[in-house]
Amino acid sequence: MINTEALKLIKDFEGLVLTAYPDPGSKNGLPWTVGYGHTKGVKKGDKITATQAEAFLIQDLKQSEEVIKKYVKIELNDNQYGALVSLIH
Repeated sequence: MINTEALKLIKDFEGLVLTAYPDPGSKNGLPWTVGYGHTKGVKKGDKITATQAEAFLIQDLKQSEEVIKKYVKIELNDNQYGALVSLIH
């Protein structure tokens, strides 16, 4: 699991927005995004709490962690692991 420092880094980079907003990097504003960059199932008008945002982020990061477990065959320290999770996310 990702360490506290890496989780904080990702949170700081993503920023916290509790009301759904159109993805700023897309041409058509889709997908809708909320929390710390969560997009799955988000629609216009959705609102969440900071606690929900953190839960979504941890859930979203699990996908990145699965990729690391599958493909990285060397031992990583906590900071290396967190950096890879952040990069993949």
